[in-house]
Amino acid sequence: MKKSRVGQIVLIALLGLLLAACGGAPAASSWPGITVDEASDTAYVAYNQNVFAVQIDNGAQRWAFRPEGNSFQTYAPPTLTADGQLLIAGYDHILYSLNPASGAQNWAFAGGGNRYIGGALESGGTIYAPNSDHRLYVLSPEGALLNSSFSASEPLWSQPASDGSVIYVAAMDHMLYALDESGDILWEQDLGGTLIGSPVLSEDGVIYIGTLNKEVLALDSSNGSRIWTFATDGWVWGSPAVVDGQIFAGDLEGIVYAIDAERGTELWRVTTAGEITGTPLVIGENVYVVNENGDVVSVTLEGSVRWTRNMERPLYGSAVQAGELVLIGMTNVDTIVVALDENGDPVWSFIPAE
Repeated sequence: MKKSRVGQIVLIALLGLLLAACGGAPAASSWPGITVDEASDTAYVAYNQNVFAVQIDNGAQRWAFRPEGNSFQTYAPPTLTADGQLLIAGYDHILYSLNPASGAQNWAFAGGGNRYIGGALESGGTIYAPNSDHRLYVLSPEGALLNSSFSASEPLWSQPASDGSVIYVAAMDHMLYALDESGDILWEQDLGGTLIGSPVLSEDGVIYIGTLNKEVLALDSSNGSRIWTFATDGWVWGSPAVVDGQIFAGDLEGIVYAIDAERGTELWRVTTAGEITGTPLVIGENVYVVNENGDVVSVTLEGSVRWTRNMERPLYGSAVQAGELVLIGMTNVDTIVVALDENGDPVWSFIPAE
């Protein structure tokens, strides 16, 4: 079987898992979402029916949050806001605000029409929550609805991005939308393929995004026009990473690409043993990716493989930096997060308290 065919089958399976109906106590249908706050030495982990606060230096559990009822599931990386809230995207159609220090609930917005797959964005004190009902919910810091007039023609699965004044929303209808702070459309651009990952903004006003049309695109943030198009071998699920004039992206063929940010030309590529669904993580001189084969792969900025560690479970999503550690989300196993050092050796594992 050709690897491209394997990638298609994996993607269809992932889509099915994410859209499966919940009944009773649901089994995990995605991978852990991890957000790190180094100021508090805490990693926040959203997985299945719980949100956990985990101490970064040793993996100890600080608190766990789980609302009443069996319909709650969450997988998007939690969002830390400037005013000290932790926003949780729920499959139960609810956006939750928690106290990051204690896990206590501040408020819950229940106005969404479907699941929150991607995390919310906070910009300028306003919350922007993308929903699978095609709408973007614009909320006050207290969770009051300000606007929900924007609607795409297909679901919104990724966290929006912002340059401080414009909100950029990627949709599954192939469109990238630019909205003003109130949530009204400034421009829209058809990118020719389904958009799963979030747009990424550079300091010089360029948007980078991957598509299921087997492309990584660079766009002018003022109007969405294409600056360049880079063809990949497989579908690009995750967001690109932008570091020092280079773009790093992975695809479902298991390939990691380094692309010149200005010209859109290939610098190098590394083929791994499994589908890549996340964003490459760049720490110093090293790039880290995880794949469906269960590998954590470390590559130099020049494209040489440093090491590969197999975690004996399929890995999806992105590795996450926590100081000098690399956090890996695990699926369908008691251990939810494993922390590796820069050499790929395990430092600690997080297993939730009973």
